[in-house]
Formats: sequence, structure tokens, C-alpha cells
Amino acid sequence: MTYNPRSFDGGVLKGNNIVRFVYIDEAGISNFAHEPHLVIAAVLINPDTQWRDIEAYYADLSDELFGEEQHRFVFHAKDIWHGAKTFPRESWSKAERLKILSRLVQVPRLFNLRLAISAIDRTETSKEISLQFPNATSQRVQQISFCYAFVRAIEDVNAEIERNAPGESAMLIVEDSPKMKGFLKFFHEAYTNTRHRAPDAFQADRIVDTPLFAKKSESMLLQIADHCAFIVNASSWIAEIFLHCLLN
Repeated sequence: MTYNPRSFDGGVLKGNNIVRFVYIDEAGISNFAHEPHLVIAAVLINPDTQWRDIEAYYADLSDELFGEEQHRFVFHAKDIWHGAKTFPRESWSKAERLKILSRLVQVPRLFNLRLAISAIDRTETSKEISLQFPNATSQRVQQISFCYAFVRAIEDVNAEIERNAPGESAMLIVEDSPKMKGFLKFFHEAYTNTRHRAPDAFQADRIVDTPLFAKKSESMLLQIADHCAFIVNASSWIAEIFLHCLLN
């Protein structure tokens, strides 16, 4: 007997394609000298088959380290690496913090997650944008740079879905940044607009709806993108740790 899923009012639902969740975060937005590159990390997740298992992984690690009172604890890679905030160096040795970080960065491999990573040279990109928009303020140049890197990551996400999940769509869940939210929505509207498509412009045919902006405490799986972006943006030997955990 064939089972046809139905809506709450009893009507037969048509289609069975999955909508992927794409969690997006960035690293490299502070001092140019300390962070010369801007990295955008996008993580594709199947909410039906992967979401709850990944959430349970983080919850179990949180319970192990802090007890059940911190069941929805969010692990910030930058704090763990530098020994700050919830991971002060006085209480957590470097070896302990590296062990935690290694357990976090292996999540994409453990759950077979697809990643899209975009990285730009902040100084060179700023120079190019300033030449193109000579009247732009430094803040506006940085906003455009951010969106440039963001769209490059979305291009990879769109291509990944077309290549490996034809017929499926994706929604974006983005780390909430008040300074960037409006600007990102403007760019998002441009590359998802099917009615007014500029010739040769990138069109994200697989991305639907407006981005959802959330804090990591509200959307726990954003921390996967946080970990990926931080490690890729870090020094080369830290990146080697990440790649070792990811690939082995």
C-alpha cells in the first residue's frame, strides 16, 4: 500500500524534496593586521536526517564538561583557542582546550556534512572596491567586502545543491550581525530575484526565502560554521589540526 503524506486539513501533500538548512558564520572582521583574511563558512545540513543527531552531539559534550545545567551551551572557537570567557586559562589548560576544539572540528566529518568556504584578502579587496566606489566610506567598503565574500560562499552552496541534490532547495540561517543584516538582505534579494535577472549575473536558483538571522544561543548549529570559519582563518598549523580531524 502506498502512503501519501497529508496536511493537517487532510489534503494530500505533493512532492517530497528536502529543504536543506545552510548555517553561515564568518571570521576575520576585527583588526586588519591580526586578521588579514575574511572567511565565510557555510554548512549544509539535512534537517530530517542530521539535525537532531548533531544537536545531541553538542548537548552530550556540554553535559560532559559542564553538567546538565548548561545543556544548550554554545562553544565559541575563538574563546576556546584563546582561553577566554567560559574557558579561562586559569581553569582550562591549553591541552584541554585543544582537545575540546578537536572534538568540535571533527563534526563535519562525523556527520558527513558539506561545506562551502569563501576567503578573501581584506586589504586587496578593499582597494578594489574603493577604486570602483571612490565616494564610499570605509564602513561601506567593509560592508561590500563582506557581502562579496558572502555571495561567493552562496555560489558554492548553490552549485553543491545542483551537483549533489538536484531538485532540492535551501534556506539560509545566518549569524545575526546588526551592522550587516540590512546590507545582506539587499544582496540576497538581488541574487534570488527570478523576475529581474541581470544578464550574466549570479542567480541562486536553489536558495529560497529570506535569510533567517539568529544568535548561536538561538540556533545552536550555527556554531559548526563558527568553528569552520575560525579554523580556516587561523594560522596554518591550526588549520592542519582542523584538516587532520576533518579527514582522518
